Amino acid sequence: MLSLEGLTTAEIARRTGLTRGTVSVYRSRAGLDLPRERGPEEPEPTTRTVRVPFDVLAMLQPFAAARDIHVCHLARDLIATIADDGIADAVLDDGVTTPKTTGAPPC
Repeated sequence: MLSLEGLTTAEIARRTGLTRGTVSVYRSRAGLDLPRERGPEEPEPTTRTVRVPFDVLAMLQPFAAARDIHVCHLARDLIATIADDGIADAVLDDGVTTPKTTGAPPC
């Protein structure tokens, strides 16, 4: 199998005539998931996707509407403000005190 020979998804797609997406699906099904390949023009991402349940977004909608912004932007702003101001413990109010750390570990 070409994947086991160390070929990239793009190289396998070029050799076989399949799309890179199709090659990725086959790799995934075979348990050969690899990190996404990035071209030289594509920098490392600086964000991560966070899934917010629809019912939570619905509860935030009035606050977003009052600010004339999309509810997803409000959710992002809330998370950023909580992190920037170091107030996650206060917002969660669960009795846990988190020690100060430097940097942010990836999700």
